[in-house]
Amino acid sequence: MKIKEFRFTGKFPNFEVHSILVDNDNKDYDLELGNLEYVGTLDEKQLKELIHETFKAHQEPKLTEAMHQLIGKSL
Repeated sequence: MKIKEFRFTGKFPNFEVHSILVDNDNKDYDLELGNLEYVGTLDEKQLKELIHETFKAHQEPKLTEAMHQLIGKSL
C-alpha cells in the first residue's frame, strides 16, 4: 500500500483532507482524514498513524453501542 496523493475538498474555511492510497493491484482508496485545520497540525509520524487507523476503520466497520442495544427491539 502506498500513498498516491493528497486531495482537498470543500470550500474555505472548511477544507477536508483526503489521502488517496493505491494497493498492489492498483486499486485506489479515497480516505477522508479530517479537516485541514486539524490534519495540518500533524507531523509525518502522526499523519501516517491517522492514515493507517482511517484505512483500518474503512475496512472494518463496527456497530456502535446504540446499534447493539437496538438489535432485536421493536420500533
